[in-house]
Amino acid sequence: MKKAYIQQIVILAIFSLILLFSTDNKIGQNNAQEEIVKAALAEENIDNDGFDADGWKTYIVKSGDSLAKIARPNLVSVYQLREWNGLNEYSVLRPGMEIKIKKIEYEAYEGMASWYGPGFHGRPMANGDIFNQNEIVVAHRTFPLGLKVKITNLENGKSIVAPVLDRGPYVKNSKGQYTREIDLSSAVADALDTKHKGVVKVKIEPINI
Repeated sequence: MKKAYIQQIVILAIFSLILLFSTDNKIGQNNAQEEIVKAALAEENIDNDGFDADGWKTYIVKSGDSLAKIARPNLVSVYQLREWNGLNEYSVLRPGMEIKIKKIEYEAYEGMASWYGPGFHGRPMANGDIFNQNEIVVAHRTFPLGLKVKITNLENGKSIVAPVLDRGPYVKNSKGQYTREIDLSSAVADALDTKHKGVVKVKIEPINI
């Protein structure tokens, strides 16, 4: 009798522990699910690049930062950063400052392309690197430095992706209008087979982040 009573107590104790563990585990699972839901709701209006639903994000300035250094990886210009943040060319960045950045969607368009090579080979480009006519690089007047673009020769269908690392072209007609939209390095011109004509019509497609 005493033995049976003890067995009952043991069984009840084991059952209580199982019930307690199951309850705690369920609470833990519920808490985990709540955290997942909260995280999902928090990220609902933020994309993979940190931009919110309105297309803005905030960058916290670090020691050694400059507007140019912030602009390049975000594919915007220094002028845009100044405009969005009420800054001017004399403004000083300090660690901890918040810089607002707007996501820009650059659109594809068609225009004339020329190429540049020997006369500029070995000279500094707008991004500070030395221009090598044998490397895949292009120049554009307004696209942010670092933006990659797909250029397609509309005459033969050949295309290539190249980064914008330089500025130009600046050739104008008698009315003061720019006649070319993009300058290709010798290597890019070879890939598109444009050298024999010098200037050709192309499609320029920015690869947005």
